Amino acid sequence: MSETAPMDEIYAANAEYYDIIAAERVTELDAVLADFADRVDPDGAAVLDIGAGTGKLTARLCRLIEPCEIIAIEPSRSLRAVLASRLSDDEQLANRITIVP
Repeated sequence: MSETAPMDEIYAANAEYYDIIAAERVTELDAVLADFADRVDPDGAAVLDIGAGTGKLTARLCRLIEPCEIIAIEPSRSLRAVLASRLSDDEQLANRITIVP
């Protein structure tokens, strides 16, 4: 795969397993998310999550900053599909997170 491969090609093979692959890193970011959440006005403007991936951190952030809206930008079609699936399982998340390619 070349360095200029489309974003989809990079994640297509492992998108459904990405949460397992990145589990340790996600755990490491819990403190960062909590610190960020403490600094955000939940009634203020939306939070922009660039590179939202599968939405695991997006969902955690959404629960930490209620009732804030989150705009999740994810260029990979494969990872967006996993993110959309995560939202379809949780109506509260689906109502507060907007997915953008």
